Amino acid sequence: MTNIQPNAQGKVKRARKQLKGYMRQLKNADSLSAGQRDALFAKVQIALVRIKLWELNNLSDDD
Repeated sequence: MTNIQPNAQGKVKRARKQLKGYMRQLKNADSLSAGQRDALFAKVQIALVRIKLWELNNLSDDD
């Protein structure tokens, strides 16, 4: 059987790439509506949390 576990490192790589795009969007945040800014903020938070959780998981594996 094939292992179909999610590729955590691939998700982190994608989150970092998305975060760069979100940072570009933040430069133009003044042109966004309040709802759009809230949605962008949520996306940034999700990407940051995904990256941080992956880093913390890797630290615990080294111990």
